[in-house]
Amino acid sequence: MSNPSEKMEVEFKSDCGRILRTEALNIIDMITITVGTGAEAVKFPVHEAVARKSSAFLDNAMKPEWASPKADPRDIQLVDEDPELFKVYLHWLYFKNMPTVYAGSKGKNYNHEYVLLCRCYIMGEKLMDVGFKNAMLDALVGAMENTPRLVPGLTAINIIYAGTLGGSPARRFLVDIWVKMADESWLDYLTAALPHAFVLEFSRVLLQSRCKGKEDTRAWMERVKEYHEA
Repeated sequence: MSNPSEKMEVEFKSDCGRILRTEALNIIDMITITVGTGAEAVKFPVHEAVARKSSAFLDNAMKPEWASPKADPRDIQLVDEDPELFKVYLHWLYFKNMPTVYAGSKGKNYNHEYVLLCRCYIMGEKLMDVGFKNAMLDALVGAMENTPRLVPGLTAINIIYAGTLGGSPARRFLVDIWVKMADESWLDYLTAALPHAFVLEFSRVLLQSRCKGKEDTRAWMERVKEYHEA
């Protein structure tokens, strides 16, 4: 008779969320994530295993070599982050949805959502949470489906370019949107207020898309997962 404590190979398929019991997360141990500084700081209690599984940054912050020297090893300080953005992150972390739609959203309100989603993407960059960043790109597509002629503008582009490096999927995503949607009237928006790197990439991809055999640029809305990180 085999020892029940022995590790055994188990083969199974599940489309309804079944996992091995050994893969269950510890939902008892909590950590505190302090976001912001001074009187504006907010302390968020978070399940340690949930946070560490999703965010490489939070996982590293809880490793003994990083956590032990701190006065409170179970308190992670995010002094440069906005508590309101972190609330969006926690909502996604636990419920896989994002409270980013403004009441009565239309026109300028959708611009506000674009800015909020881009700020959240940059926070995801700092938290090293690929799933969250991908979700923010999906959410941008969702917002644009509601307002097909209104695209992320100057503020959103500057946020992404200030918080990412060259080759970022979010940068490619914004460039492709502009290339797909732009017409002659958009020349007025190509000002010094836009990041130089964006203008160069936009010009390059626009020229490519106009070349023979390259009439259609990357289909950013239909294939948003091409901008996802693995």
